[in-house]
Amino acid sequence: MIRDLRGFSVLLIAALTLTSSLVQAEEPDDQYLHICDMMQDADTLKATGQPDAARAKYQQTQKALLDFRKKYPTWNTKVVNYRLASVTEKIASAAAPTAPETNAPASSETPESKSSSTSSASGQVKLLDAGAEPKKVLRFHPKAGDKQTLSIAVKMSLEMKVAQMEAQAVKLPTINITEEATVKSIAPNGDIAYDAEIRDMSCADDPSANPQVVEAMKSAFAGLKGITGSGTVSERGLNKNVDLKPPSGINPQSKQFVDQICESLTNLKFPLPEEAVGPGARWEYKTVNKSQGIAIDETSTYKLRSIEGDRISMTSAIAQSAANQKVQSPGMPGVKMDLSKMTGKGTGDSTSDLGHVLPMDGTMVLHSESAMAMSMAGQKQAMAIKVDMDIRLGSK
Repeated sequence: MIRDLRGFSVLLIAALTLTSSLVQAEEPDDQYLHICDMMQDADTLKATGQPDAARAKYQQTQKALLDFRKKYPTWNTKVVNYRLASVTEKIASAAAPTAPETNAPASSETPESKSSSTSSASGQVKLLDAGAEPKKVLRFHPKAGDKQTLSIAVKMSLEMKVAQMEAQAVKLPTINITEEATVKSIAPNGDIAYDAEIRDMSCADDPSANPQVVEAMKSAFAGLKGITGSGTVSERGLNKNVDLKPPSGINPQSKQFVDQICESLTNLKFPLPEEAVGPGARWEYKTVNKSQGIAIDETSTYKLRSIEGDRISMTSAIAQSAANQKVQSPGMPGVKMDLSKMTGKGTGDSTSDLGHVLPMDGTMVLHSESAMAMSMAGQKQAMAIKVDMDIRLGSK
């Protein structure tokens, strides 16, 4: 699915979209009790299998709380802040891990069955150091019919600060993904056509994670098993296109997550330099990754640690930054965001076989910090978000 750090900028955006929705939180006497009743109504909607209605009610509760706090700024601030934090978690569980489907052109396909496709963004590979002798030209060369299975475990934690509230930590359960890839054909120019399937997607039980978030994620992931797709990647690992077909009957919320998976699949491989290289070689890849309305400048640097036949071992580092920009996330209709700062950095370590489509194993860590202002229902809130991710890859 993802061979280097670039693909996880998509997961970072997913986390950003998720944590942005946490701003919707809760809050003298009769008015406060009325707001508590609203939250109970939302709980009932959620318990009876109406997640969309529950989320709308939670958001209504959040707005009432914000209005309440603005009107009565000295009324039992600890209680109000506690209620705000509580509804924040509830909205997170209602929204995680996906967001509503975006508008799309008219089509004979239903929104649930419509496939997700994307083409790779243009990027530039620059050799920084050719390394030591012996040198060789590195190219991916799997054979038609080759099949591989990869397991991916993603651990993610978030810290969010809204306005003058204390920073809140949100720990998400580990996400486990099993992907299978089959090489369909090899073109004369070396392009590799492949089919892919998400055989399993689940989240682990974690007593330290919010149980409502865990259950919401389990429910959503259950409908994502069986996602199939296809794509083409060059012999140098530069992605040309990828197309994903969601399973039949998928709901609109899960469809948005499929779109995010589609974006991450465009980073199936790391890019290889044109020139011959040897141990110690270094090269960089610069690109702009746009996801969920945010454009991120990325520079990935790779170092070749060793070459043994077709097996290569390497390390990677990524630097991310985003300029000031207005963001309209499809995951948060009616909410406007002004991004003022976004920086990220990460490192990776992997072993790959040039004769296969997927990596053999790897570990990656990524840290990002963002600052923004959100406008919703005429109210503006400042937000600061920190995201940490730990990813483990392994062949099965």
